[in-house]
Amino acid sequence: MDNYSLPVDTAGSGGTASDSGYPEPDTAGLGGRHAGTPMHASDDAGAANMDELSVAVDGIQSDITTIWNSMFIPMYQQYHSNGIDRDRVADQLETLHEEYEELEKRVNNIKIADTFSAEHKEETEEMKSDLSLAISNRTLALIEFKLMNASEDVQMHSELLDIHTENSRKYMSSAEIHMKTLEELPAEGNPAPEEEFAATSER
Repeated sequence: MDNYSLPVDTAGSGGTASDSGYPEPDTAGLGGRHAGTPMHASDDAGAANMDELSVAVDGIQSDITTIWNSMFIPMYQQYHSNGIDRDRVADQLETLHEEYEELEKRVNNIKIADTFSAEHKEETEEMKSDLSLAISNRTLALIEFKLMNASEDVQMHSELLDIHTENSRKYMSSAEIHMKTLEELPAEGNPAPEEEFAATSER
């Protein structure tokens, strides 16, 4: 899993300077499909098995961070170094919102096969909720950055940006825990290891 980035973390930002002096975002993955994130059954309407679910969720988690580092961080750095044109901010924020909207669609499309237990389905829904909240907190952070760039009360919006980003990281961690729980749950119709041992001991 990628290291989750606070706004000032430049790890993996991938920004390069343009002729105008502004860092250019890495847009190779626009459209919600970043490099290294393959299509999976749970990205679409089909029900996923546990392996497909794990890979799809890991891809969504990774893309939350990749979008942030490759597209937001360069803009954030430019704002703090030399300032950045508001029209440029508006254009890049629109692109960022579109990217996160695509991720939200991928989260909404996640579902598991009907053969899984009610417990599996409950964990899956809680994980999806955490992923959605992780994404929505990134978009709230983007709104705070827009307000930072247009307001004299920079400190307040900067603090709120940090809070939303940290909340996003917490929800990502919670989603990861739910995924681990799902992987550890016994498959439908198969006893848990402890139950299997107990049944064997009684024979």
